[in-house]
Amino acid sequence: MSRPSTCIRRSIGVMAILFCLGLSTVDGLAQTKEKVASAELTEMIVQLRSELTETRQRLAVAEQRIARLENSSAEEQGEADASPHTKESYPSAVDQPHQMTADSDYSDGGTFSLLRSQVAEQQQTKVESTSKYRVKLSGFILMNAYSNRGAADHPDLANRAFRDGPGSVGATLRQSIFGAQVIGPTLAGGRSSANISIDLAGGFPQRPYGTTMGILRLRQASGRIDWETTSLMFGQETPIISPLSPTTFATIAEPGFSWAGNLWVWTPQVIGEKRIRTSDSSYFSISGGLAAPTTEDIPSSSQFVGPNAAELSRRPAFELTAGWHGTRYGQPMVVGLGGFSGRQRYSFGRSADAWAGTAYWDLPLFKFLSWSGEAYRGQATGGLGGAVWQSVAYDGDPDAQSTNMKPLNSIGGWSQVKVKVHPKLEFNVAGGQDNVLAYDLRWAPQLTSEYSSLFARNRVGFVNAVYRPKSNLLLSVEYRKLWTWRYTGAGNSADQVNVGAGVSF
Repeated sequence: MSRPSTCIRRSIGVMAILFCLGLSTVDGLAQTKEKVASAELTEMIVQLRSELTETRQRLAVAEQRIARLENSSAEEQGEADASPHTKESYPSAVDQPHQMTADSDYSDGGTFSLLRSQVAEQQQTKVESTSKYRVKLSGFILMNAYSNRGAADHPDLANRAFRDGPGSVGATLRQSIFGAQVIGPTLAGGRSSANISIDLAGGFPQRPYGTTMGILRLRQASGRIDWETTSLMFGQETPIISPLSPTTFATIAEPGFSWAGNLWVWTPQVIGEKRIRTSDSSYFSISGGLAAPTTEDIPSSSQFVGPNAAELSRRPAFELTAGWHGTRYGQPMVVGLGGFSGRQRYSFGRSADAWAGTAYWDLPLFKFLSWSGEAYRGQATGGLGGAVWQSVAYDGDPDAQSTNMKPLNSIGGWSQVKVKVHPKLEFNVAGGQDNVLAYDLRWAPQLTSEYSSLFARNRVGFVNAVYRPKSNLLLSVEYRKLWTWRYTGAGNSADQVNVGAGVSF
């Protein structure tokens, strides 16, 4: 009995040992599996954190790119010469509607396009209108403080020099601009839009403190439809034959060098444009249309206006221009030629043919340096702002039937050099001149014009600095010199120092 009992005890011991070993093995396997699972979970967490960090970095980069795009867009709208298609010193979306561009032109993929649209949606202030279409408000609050030496035609908008005077000091906000733009429906595949802009430079009410109460004035208003290669515009805009203006914030109620070589007068017109792409970044354009016949006539009443000499001709004016547009150093570049034809009919059967040939250019010479300007040669161009705002001359009383009349031939233009020392700081040096040709001034022993003594030449030059600490803030300092010569007598000169501060919205 002792031997079997011993064997049984040994077997039970071995089984106990094996059972303990099995439990130990199972426990070890369980611990191993837990360690493996824990390691896999840790790895997944690390990977998720890495992907989250990468996603955040991509979002940060996307937000930076969006900010740069928005700042760039705002700065382009705040620059006077941001586009070669406007006479505005403040070319906001109100003054020049831009064609809508697909998100794919600015994005790396659908995610960024969606992000960009969502940010734009969040940042846009909603404006309610009676239609379902999007309305955008914009404006430019501008204050100008000035000091004049000598006498100018207008103390705050110095364009011509009169006889020597004591000088003056003052300030104004009547050059501030307000406007709206509507993005309309698609019509026959074209994108429609409209815009209007107004300011307070329409004159002064004849009442106490009237000098600080500018009268509301229409600047520009137009509607347009843009197709891929064709555009149609109708409204009151700058003549297409002279689309540029120098950069100045001293006179934006009348763009720089009006009366001194700049044909800028905003005119009702209907224009069609055809664009022919020459490369991925350039195109050739041909534009033409009809313009309302206008002259420099002054309305005889604030309540009623009769037909002017151009309207009495019973025919519209014709405009045609051709230009090449491209980019260089990331800046717009344009070179073009234009032509204008009209007719004027005066009392007692007297008439004049109005015409002008123009050239314009905006050329980036280096990344920091550009050269722009316009030149024209014409006849009876007072309605466009040429010949120092004069169209014809008389050898006697304009209201006498026996008086002879002659259309004035003129030549003029302006040129500007822009130096951008920093994206926020630029310097501009510019000069312009309008000149009636000498043989017209020697046509008769004694000459008169429609409203005042005849002008022979007007010359203006300025140098300014424009600083934009933020995309919607602007500071400018300008020194301007004017020289004006009448038909007879010595010339006159005047100086102005103008300090401007503006906020756009």
